[in-house]
Amino acid sequence: MKMQTEVVITGLEDVNFVPTPVKYCRRGKGGKEEWRTEDQQRAVLFAEAKPCDVTMITMNISGDPFLKIGRLTSAIIRPRPAGGHSPWEIAICITPPRKRQPEIYNRDFPSDAVLLLRGHHDIALTDLPPLTSPLRWHCVNFAPTWREVARRCRAIPGAVWIDTTESAVNCRQANAAKELERRAELKAWYARQRDVAAG
Repeated sequence: MKMQTEVVITGLEDVNFVPTPVKYCRRGKGGKEEWRTEDQQRAVLFAEAKPCDVTMITMNISGDPFLKIGRLTSAIIRPRPAGGHSPWEIAICITPPRKRQPEIYNRDFPSDAVLLLRGHHDIALTDLPPLTSPLRWHCVNFAPTWREVARRCRAIPGAVWIDTTESAVNCRQANAAKELERRAELKAWYARQRDVAAG
């Protein structure tokens, strides 16, 4: 299987977006369906590949790494409908072994950690720096943990297709710094309110 993937995708600058017609349906008055087609900028990744074996490591909602293996059905970068840390998202469809239905993993792109590797690999997620805070990306070990996961993946020669680890670390550190700043401002505001009330 020949792939055009010598370059590892790490961010938006590594992909080519093309206008893609997308159909939308919404309910109008009286519950009547209204269909419309809009051009949306999308990047379809690895379209030249037939479904192939992959290993994906990404983060759960708290920021902990987890591993999934299976057959890659599709990988698309598209505008994010709402919310998130990025205006873009990546949707990766993987069909697990001995299953028929693919599982879809939507992650903010490139602000969530996503590693996608060719082939099935048993990458140990043990002995990582401990993530201790409830929201893992607020933990001081978030960056070392994810950099170690990326190092383990990159130790497999030529296997990595997508690695957004550095973008995710930079984004999460910036967000954590803003959150700390907001908390400090809020604490100062409460202190001023107490002083005014006291008199």
